[in-house]
Amino acid sequence: MRLKLTRSYRLAVVARGKKLHTLKVSRRVKVHTPPRMYQENTTKPERIRKKQEAFKIVFPGNFSIEKGLEDAIFYTNKVRDFKARHFSHLFLDLSKIKNIDLVCIVMLLSSVNQVASRRIPVFGNQPLDPICNDIFNKSGFLSHMNKISGGKFTSSDEHNLIVKIGTDKANPDLIGKTNLKAVKLLTGKEFHFKKINSMVGEMAGNTMEFAYSINKHYLYCYNYCGGDEITFVFSDVGYGIINTLNKSVGHIIKDSVTFKDKLAVLSGAFEKKYGSKTEEVNRNQGLPFIKSLSSEGSVKDLIVITNDVYLDFNSSDKSKVLSNKYSGTVYAWKVNKIILDNYSSI
Repeated sequence: MRLKLTRSYRLAVVARGKKLHTLKVSRRVKVHTPPRMYQENTTKPERIRKKQEAFKIVFPGNFSIEKGLEDAIFYTNKVRDFKARHFSHLFLDLSKIKNIDLVCIVMLLSSVNQVASRRIPVFGNQPLDPICNDIFNKSGFLSHMNKISGGKFTSSDEHNLIVKIGTDKANPDLIGKTNLKAVKLLTGKEFHFKKINSMVGEMAGNTMEFAYSINKHYLYCYNYCGGDEITFVFSDVGYGIINTLNKSVGHIIKDSVTFKDKLAVLSGAFEKKYGSKTEEVNRNQGLPFIKSLSSEGSVKDLIVITNDVYLDFNSSDKSKVLSNKYSGTVYAWKVNKIILDNYSSI
């Protein structure tokens, strides 16, 4: 007996056969399409070319707090905020600098450390001006750099030292050893100037609490150029003093009524007018202590740069609100032989 297939069944069999044939062909023939990144690079060769180049930052002639503080902050911020993207490395052109000082050198080194922590290579040259080149070489900056040919720069000059401390503790032992070397340069004797040790310890404590959690560190250095005084600089990269203040409601209302600017707010912080954001009882006690050392004459020419404020503890005329904001805090002060002799005789 012969069965007759219905029309719908015959159509289903034909459709199934076409589907099987299509699957067999697709299994035999594979078309490879280039990956997306490969397609982009072939259509945009400019990106490949740029990746082999350096991003160059040319520094201005004035790179000191006295003659070019605004430019110094602008360019050190530019270094700190650099992202590699399409460039292979960062190149710092310092050749045109005619005025330079230790404060700005330390600010630059802080920014370079931030870039290096992101594993971005940093290269550069030195000032062509012989005086600036000498200051730069003796500052201790190069001791934190590597030579292109390999190895580190070495310096036997004990008159200048920059110490980088990157831990979760203030490290008072290293601070004390650094100060011992500085005291011996001026007096010929080693003894602990405890007031300076305590002051730097307060600065370091604030750094450990308020600096950025990534690559948390501070730089502490001294510079002795002969004579009877020595310069100290302390620097951290973080949120700055003003951004860590926690003002009470009453202070906020009063300050808004009297239109106080940030300079007055920072001055108030050194008078213990505001608390810190941690709201701990013992926090922010260090700022009034730092100011008291300047008032009593234990340190000279104390200045602080933080956020967008420059505060000179000896001259209100020199203190000012800045156009450029510095992310962090920089202190600088001097100690002379008379101060140390008076302290050692107590």
